[in-house]
Amino acid sequence: MCLRLVVVYLRDMKWCGSWMSRCADGSLSEDAAVRAAPATRGSSILSRLGMAFFANACTMVVSATVILLLPRLFGDDFVGFGWCQVFLFYVTYVGFAHLGWCDGFYLREGGVAYDELDKSLVGGQVRALALSTSIAAIVVALGVVAFTQDADSRFVVLFVALNAVLVIPQTLLSYALQVTNRIGAYSISLIGARGFYGGGVLVAFILGVKDYHLFIAIYTMSSFVMLIVVSIICRDVVLDFAATLRQSFAEGWVNIKVGVHLLMSNLAVGLIDGVTRFAIQLRWSIAVFGKVSLALNIATMVTSLTGSASVVLYPALKRSGSHDTRAMYRVIDAALMIPLFGLLCFYYPGFMLVAAWLPQYKDGLTYLVFLFPAFLFSAKATVVIGTVMKVARMERSLAVINLGSLMVAVVLTLLAVGLMGSLLLAIVSVLITSLMRALAAHVALIRRAQRGAMLKSIGGELVLTAVFCIFTWCYPGHWAWIAYVACYVLCLLWRRHDINAVRHALAGHS
Repeated sequence: MCLRLVVVYLRDMKWCGSWMSRCADGSLSEDAAVRAAPATRGSSILSRLGMAFFANACTMVVSATVILLLPRLFGDDFVGFGWCQVFLFYVTYVGFAHLGWCDGFYLREGGVAYDELDKSLVGGQVRALALSTSIAAIVVALGVVAFTQDADSRFVVLFVALNAVLVIPQTLLSYALQVTNRIGAYSISLIGARGFYGGGVLVAFILGVKDYHLFIAIYTMSSFVMLIVVSIICRDVVLDFAATLRQSFAEGWVNIKVGVHLLMSNLAVGLIDGVTRFAIQLRWSIAVFGKVSLALNIATMVTSLTGSASVVLYPALKRSGSHDTRAMYRVIDAALMIPLFGLLCFYYPGFMLVAAWLPQYKDGLTYLVFLFPAFLFSAKATVVIGTVMKVARMERSLAVINLGSLMVAVVLTLLAVGLMGSLLLAIVSVLITSLMRALAAHVALIRRAQRGAMLKSIGGELVLTAVFCIFTWCYPGHWAWIAYVACYVLCLLWRRHDINAVRHALAGHS
């Protein structure tokens, strides 16, 4: 339902902004709004959203398979599982090694058609990225071999460097598919890579292999598979050698200057919970790190489907040329956040099932009480607010907000881990930082968007978060579930006008 709502909004954005504004101020009745709603290009956007959603759903299935099978396979070998989590933690940051090159390309080329790309220049940039990343990876590898004595740490860092060589060129090609709305082709490469990884882990689980080195090798092979698949899809780009290396680096420098703010913003977001993970790794053992990372990965997995919306929304909004921030915010927020907070109704049965499957990790899973809401607010700030701010070219404001949030995360982590030595407070700091980031982004958009709609949205979400965390932590069980469901129903009644508008719009375009 949430995807169809976005489609209704995006069917003709140049006119739809004024249509949504008239709906918001009451100058159009609900029936008149349904009759007047735009009706062009909806099927193509719906198709792209559906494909992106399907690809992310497949990724979530693979992630769920890995998350649930790996700890079950390793059993009481918390150290081996912990090294798997350390690798997965480090490898999430290799995508930032392009220094904003890919982000600048994403911003500058967003909304263009694939045939309009300068394929020789894009292909040259892919080769330039591969060359520069390979040189950096060799330097890191030599440094690790020379200065790292621990064999486990050396192995992990070497494979992280190898993944950087595979991931960064693939990132630019993937962005070329995303910004040109070739979502189907991008989804094929994503499904292929994640399917290879999930299949490899499943085979290892069946055979009972418990060596973490094997799982890191399987992950690296999946990165190689995605690079090969996306290179085949974009072979007209990869095989175009017209641009010189000098031209490619010059274009890359332009992209870096444009994308550095978005890079800093995205890196800050990634480090908000990364700072806490790193502090836990330093303060406690690899075993404790593995247990906490399991809870963090589960929370990330559940909210990963929101990424399918941002992949399609940015190029579609960018191409439309609409700058009606109020309409954009209201539609995207209602489409995504109401269903996302509804997912918390399934926390209680889900927790019991996972705890029964992984009893050794039950103490770490209890932190999901705070991590689920934290990642919901992170999704809101990234997908809902971040997408609107990028369309409005507010990258600097977005970077300031995210860097400020990172500073808050560092301070809270130092207090929780360094001063008080409390694992619980370290986890709670992730929720506090995510809340502050979402609120700060709201303040930045209030000047452009409708104040009442934004306050209603964030107010209801804050109440739901407080009820969920307090009741679930203090009164775990069916009473907490009843309290949250009742509060969620009241929230739906409070936002019934938004829901009625959604229902009428969907009925008019079904």
